[in-house]
Amino acid sequence: MATLELLTTWTPYLFVGLGWNIVISVLAALLGTVLGGVFVLMKLSRLKLLRVFGVAVPSIVRGAPTLFLLFYLAILIPNEVVMFGGEIAFVIPLWLKASLALTASPFAFTAWNLHAALEFWTAGNKQSALLFIPNWMNGFLITLLASSGASLVGVSELVGRTNTVINVTGESNAILLYSYAAIWFLAVALILTFLVGRLRRYLASTVVL
Repeated sequence: MATLELLTTWTPYLFVGLGWNIVISVLAALLGTVLGGVFVLMKLSRLKLLRVFGVAVPSIVRGAPTLFLLFYLAILIPNEVVMFGGEIAFVIPLWLKASLALTASPFAFTAWNLHAALEFWTAGNKQSALLFIPNWMNGFLITLLASSGASLVGVSELVGRTNTVINVTGESNAILLYSYAAIWFLAVALILTFLVGRLRRYLASTVVL
């Protein structure tokens, strides 16, 4: 009963943390995809310099460790931007810094795979081209799981909030609470994996005109 009471008491608090993981991941995926699309256009450019730039940058970024980017951006980007002599100040929250750091993976994925998808589409192989979508969803899942590292720079997401609960309730609950948080991540991963599988089967069985 004590275990059940502990979990039910803190579940709403932890659920908000999972919500932040999703927000961070969605924003990172959207920004990374748009930026990756821009670099695909660079690859297709007639200017050699843009083509080289379009290939070189994604190659470098995809090799950068996520934790390195998290700590690097947390230090590099200021917490507040002041303009017009202090009349206007923009606060840059840690969750936004985490999202920017996590754009690396979807950016590199899009920059490399969207180009291939466009070539398949142009060649008339639309089914292969549309496989970019479930592959992108798999990449989003990786980004979501990687978002747990945002707690290391102070973001109050699921893992960060789990650490807070452990500090409040005692380290004896650490295994229970970390396992509970892991189940939540696993549940989201299973849902996304199921949706990706359904989408793949749909694309494989449907003739795209």
